[in-house]
Amino acid sequence: SGLLFKSISANGAANGIVLNTTGASGSLVVAGNGNATVGGDSSGGTIQNTTGHGISLNSTLSPSLTNMNIQSTGGSGIDGTNVTNFTFANGTINNSGNAVGEANIAFNGSGALTGNNLNGTLSVTNSVLTNAFDSGIHVENSAGTISNATITGNTITSTTSTATSKGTGINVVLHGDGSAVANLTKATISGNTIRNFPAGAGIQVFGGNANTSGPGGTVGTPGTANVISITNNTARGFDATNRLGTDAVAFSVNGGNSGSRSVGNFDVSNNGTVLQPIGDSLGAVILVGNNGYATMTATVNNNVIVGHTTVASPGISGGNGIVVSSADTPLLNLTASGNTISQTDGNGILLVGRGVSGQANLTITSNTVAAPLMTPSVSTSRAT
Repeated sequence: SGLLFKSISANGAANGIVLNTTGASGSLVVAGNGNATVGGDSSGGTIQNTTGHGISLNSTLSPSLTNMNIQSTGGSGIDGTNVTNFTFANGTINNSGNAVGEANIAFNGSGALTGNNLNGTLSVTNSVLTNAFDSGIHVENSAGTISNATITGNTITSTTSTATSKGTGINVVLHGDGSAVANLTKATISGNTIRNFPAGAGIQVFGGNANTSGPGGTVGTPGTANVISITNNTARGFDATNRLGTDAVAFSVNGGNSGSRSVGNFDVSNNGTVLQPIGDSLGAVILVGNNGYATMTATVNNNVIVGHTTVASPGISGGNGIVVSSADTPLLNLTASGNTISQTDGNGILLVGRGVSGQANLTITSNTVAAPLMTPSVSTSRAT
């Protein structure tokens, strides 16, 4: 019927908590004392100096962890495969892993990047996630459905060296094969502060299925309330010379099967402020991709971008692209309005359709775009 603990602590063990094939009725809850501050007060216990994952979850139901402190783990702070529902609230995870794929919180098949690693709901809120060897949060599925992802109010920080930071702040990747695909029904990624990540992005959500014989994937549904909302976040490199390795915010949908199109619905708005803009990135600050047999609706409004980008990287960039051949027919409906963009190396806004027979319906209005740091690239007859 379930287990309820106030706290669980461990020091120097292989793992602090192991849940392995626990059945489909009961769950583990670590409640702490209910402290509501960001990062908590460790009243849920401290797990430290493990030789493997701090917490290892496999084939378990609805683990809920509050006010926990997970420090210096040989593997991921929390690692999960085949988990249904997960909650981590008001906790701290620091110094996680020493190999690619090992994150503060990892649902990625223990680095294999395939499988139904997380199904149902995901909630990571008001927590401090720092110094992972790979990502702060890495969720990667090739099957199953995440019905609702809530990632809000977190501080996620890496080192500034590519030798000790290999990943992305928040990394949600959904893909498939010839018989199955992973889906994300809706998500709220909001109010997070993300810094550094010199080898990766601030926030990225990628979905769909590029396999030409597999089913199309869903990452939000156009025309419905099921939207992937990425709003009110700050995602930046350390400074103008120590940048994010790729983009501040990146989102995309891929489709390989014309008989079963992939779909996406995104709202990327109100990220950055005048005092804390998004940017300091080697790539585009906001990157959008709608590729192959995919249909996407996207809103990119009211973001404050100070790029400090390099190599002709725009402030807002992307559009329709190829997956299989020039016969691909991506359909993109995108609005970019009210954005403030400066300090880009390339174009302020560059939206294109390349190599395909697709359609892009673009509404670009009321943006404030400063002159680029370098001469922008020339683009003619690329956006329609």
